[in-house]
Parts: sequence; C-alpha cells; structure tokens
Amino acid sequence: MRGKRGFTLIEVLIVVIILGILATIAVPQFTKLVARSRTAEAYVTLGAIKTGEEIYRLEGTGYTATLTDLDIIFPDGGTGSPNFDYTAVADATTYTITATGKESAVGVVVTLEQDGTSDVTIP
Repeated sequence: MRGKRGFTLIEVLIVVIILGILATIAVPQFTKLVARSRTAEAYVTLGAIKTGEEIYRLEGTGYTATLTDLDIIFPDGGTGSPNFDYTAVADATTYTITATGKESAVGVVVTLEQDGTSDVTIP
C-alpha cells in the first residue's frame, strides 16, 4: 500500500471551493455577455422593420404602427422572434420601433427612431 498516491480530502475541498468562487464570478458575467450578443439580432430585425416602414410610407401616406402591414416575415410567425418582441409607435411623419427582450435576452430593450437614432438598455 505504500506506493499509492492520491489527493487528501482537504486538497479536494480546496479545489471545489476555488471552482465555486470562480463560478459565482463567471456566470453573471456570461449572462450579461449573452444578453449583449442578442442585441445584434435586434439591430438586424429593427433594420428590416425600418426598411419596411420606409417602403410603406412611399406606397401610402405615412408610417404604420401595425407591423403585420409591413412585408416582413418574423421567425415566430407574428411580430417577434425567440429572443425579442417588436412593437412600433407611428404617425404620418415619424416612428419608433422597440425590441423588448425575452428568454435569454430578458431586460434588453433596443429602440430605433425614424431619424436613425437608437438606444440600448442592457441590465
């Protein structure tokens, strides 16, 4: 039995404690990083909605707040995607499109104005 080597219980506990500390630091940072990466999806879809709004205005008398009036197919079949719901507030001359996060992007809000300005909120 003399030639066997191994780890003591203390050494294993120290490693487990260190891994626990690293996990408590890394998981919240990873969650923020995932939420931030989801904003790229929102920007792409907001760009498509913006293009749809401009085409709608050229064909009619103004912008629309009803996203189903636009010639856009959303991934969920309605007006959203697995990560965001999209809404619009519009009148004849201006619009504001908002992407509100859900699932892995909860708390993320991205807005796009008619003049091209945008705003992002990441929790």
